[in-house]
Order: sequence, then C-alpha cells, then structure tokens
Amino acid sequence: MKGTPMKITITTTLLLCIILINNILTFSDENSQEPHIKDVKGSVSIQENDSSEFSPALPDQILKSENILKTGAESYVDVQFDIMNVFRLLPDSHMRVDALPDAVKTESNVTRLYSFSLLKGDLSAKLDKLPQDTRFEIQTPVAIAGARGTAYSVSVSPSGTTVAGYENEVHVVSKDIAKKSVIVSPDRRVFSQRWDSLSMRETGTGILSESILGKMVKESIDTVSIRATGNSLTIPDNDSIPFDFELAKKKARAAAEDELAAIVSETYVDAETKITDLLFKDTTLAGKLFELISNAKTVETTQNDKSVAVTIELSATAIISLINKTINVWTSVRQISRAEYMQKFPALARVTTERAAKIDGYRRLAERIYGTVLSSETTLKDLTVQYDTIINTVQGMVQGARPVQTTYFSDGTITVTMEIDGTLIRDRVGPASGADLGETYLSSPESIRYRDYKLYKSLQDSAE
Repeated sequence: MKGTPMKITITTTLLLCIILINNILTFSDENSQEPHIKDVKGSVSIQENDSSEFSPALPDQILKSENILKTGAESYVDVQFDIMNVFRLLPDSHMRVDALPDAVKTESNVTRLYSFSLLKGDLSAKLDKLPQDTRFEIQTPVAIAGARGTAYSVSVSPSGTTVAGYENEVHVVSKDIAKKSVIVSPDRRVFSQRWDSLSMRETGTGILSESILGKMVKESIDTVSIRATGNSLTIPDNDSIPFDFELAKKKARAAAEDELAAIVSETYVDAETKITDLLFKDTTLAGKLFELISNAKTVETTQNDKSVAVTIELSATAIISLINKTINVWTSVRQISRAEYMQKFPALARVTTERAAKIDGYRRLAERIYGTVLSSETTLKDLTVQYDTIINTVQGMVQGARPVQTTYFSDGTITVTMEIDGTLIRDRVGPASGADLGETYLSSPESIRYRDYKLYKSLQDSAE
C-alpha cells in the first residue's frame, strides 16, 4: 500500500471483500463525485493519512486513501458518492479507506475500484446507479469476499462476519478458496468465520406433548399474546453526568424487540415447521413480520436505579393474520424461570420437552453443517450422496454438541441452544468427505434476522 503506513494493524491473513457491481449505466463520469461525508451524527472521528491523531469528521469532507473513520455509541456517518449512491457506518464501528479509485484490470477491460475495509461494527450500503466500469468493495478481517447487488449490509464482530442482501442479488466469495462462493437473494444472509474461531450454534425448540396439552385449560386465541422484556443498564462516565432515562429506555426497547423476534421465529405452526422456516420459504415475509415486531405495543416500563426494563407484546391474531397460518400456542407466552416452569408443569413435562428441544437442536445443527459452502455449485450436503461416512460423522458429532442455554416459557415451550466447535467440524468432516474445507466456514443463505432488518431500516434512512 502506498502512502504513510496505517495506524491500525490487521493481524489476520484472510480478508473479506464485498464487491458490488451494478451493470445499469445511468450517469456519466463527469456526474460522479469523490466519496465525501454527507452527514454526521454524534461522535464521529477521522484519522487522515498525514496524521497520527483522530479529529472530528465534518460534513462535505473528502475521503482519501488510508483515512480511517470511527463512530462512537449512538453515532453514525453517511458517506456519499453522489445523490444515488451512499453508505452508512453505524455506531461503534471502524472503517478504513483502501483505494479511491484504483484501476484494476479484468479479463475484458479496466475497472475503477473503490475499496474500503470494515474493521469493526456495521456498514449498510445503497448503491443504485454505479457505472458499469465501477466496483465497490468492502474488506473485513475474515475470509469472505465479494458481493453484487444494490443494497446490502456487512457486520463484523468477534464471532464472525455477516452479509445480508436486501435488493437484487449479493455475490459472496471466499478468499481462502477461490471457487467457494454463494449467491444471496433479497432478504437472505450468509455468515463466515475462521474454523478455528467458530462456535456453531443452533436453537432447538420443544413443545408440550399432546397428552399434557390435553389437560391444559386453553385460552381463546383472541386473548393470546407473546411478550418479551428487554433490559438496559446505562452508567454515566462520571457522577456529574445524570442518568439518561430516555436513552436507557430506547436500548431496553431494542433488546425487547430482539427477544420478541427470537421467540416468534421459534414458534411452531405445525409439528415440523417453525415460523423461521416460513421466512426462508417466503422472501417477502421476513420484512413484514419484522415490521410488525418493530411496532409491537409497549405494555410495561420500569426503572430500578440505573437500569430500565421494557416489556412489549404482540397478539397471536396479528401473527396469524400475517403468515396466514395457525400457530401452536394455547396460552399467552412469556419467558419464565426454571423454578416457575417446574411449579407449573409436571416433572415429566420438563424432561420430555427439554429432550425434544435438544433433538431439534441436533437436527438443525446437522442441517447447518450440511449447508457448508464448498464451491459456487456445491455444499457439503451434495457430497452425502457419494459418501455415507459424511452422514455418520455429522450425526455422531452433533450428538456430542453441548447445550449452552436453556430457556423456559409460560406455555410449556423450552428452547435449548446447542454449540459445537468449528475445529471439530473441520477436522472430522473434512477427511470424511474428502473435501478441502479451507480455513474458513461459509454458510448457505438463510433468512435475514431482526438485526439485519434494523440495518436495512438504517440504510433506507441514509438514502433519504
């Protein structure tokens, strides 16, 4: 890299780049602009390549190669190429400018490359009208590379990198093995992480058996609701700064929405199908459901010293109306303690329901492993036709997965989150399949989650 050495070092040897290519020609080169800061909210700073210090970022400031942008809590910065092309760096995020622009030779011509590195946090981009000869690229500290589409988000955390697409298709390519790639349709997401840092998790759900349900007094579906509570603890930097109740309430509400989305997604519509399965089958359903959750009614707000708790509620009839299917609930649903569960239901109910949740978790873990992307046309599941040893190996592995969280609900439902180490998958499944799993895991596309939906909403705000 030319210029002054970077002030931040990336220790990983693998990078993720998200490459956006838009083939619609709608404006000429003279209408394009250098990337510049469009809007700043809160604490946003920039480190320029001729300085070792960060200074406040300002609207209309032109970005240069090797600049680093950093956002604080409750802060963001919008970067604009022109009126149709903008991206937002969200709170608690770091981004480095790599190339603006750099000429890259392709098989057919020379392409103008705009390259950024997302070092931490979240970035959402809406790039509607890039010229045909332009590529927009984001790199992250994990082994995923490439995307095509007009609207998407990228998230980087210690647990890995997530890429979610919202409009048109996103093309994600892994750098550890060039042929490892996947197309992500709208309202889909993929996840990647180094095998040696991966903790693969899936949540299984168990519901009360018919014999126990038959003894329960069932509520009218018109009165059934699903509730979730979020908590927020806001501690000022020093005693002279007053407690910010509104900020704490906002964070607690956001946590409640996340929890409600998780509960609703795990709700069964029949003996085999959860709402999360419906979201994968219907690409339009996720956004509608998450919009419903974002507007859920607040039923209680409490403050205790410097913490705030917010409880929200969504009616069962609202969910049924949206998905056009019944849901498997017989009473209002809220999270309860293990002690409450044991008081409310027979001991056998807890044992059998918890076992059912674990079995569901094993099954979903196996499905996730089978969905490991090997190439643009092949997943691990495709190889099971040739190699019976893969199935035996995967089934044996998931049986040894460890439960990391068990949650109890007032309707008798139990969820169990199961976890398995990525190194175990790589070291056992790789030899059993004869496939090169590389240094990183790349998932098959799945339905977006509520957090992705919120990033998309911020993306829409940045484009206004």
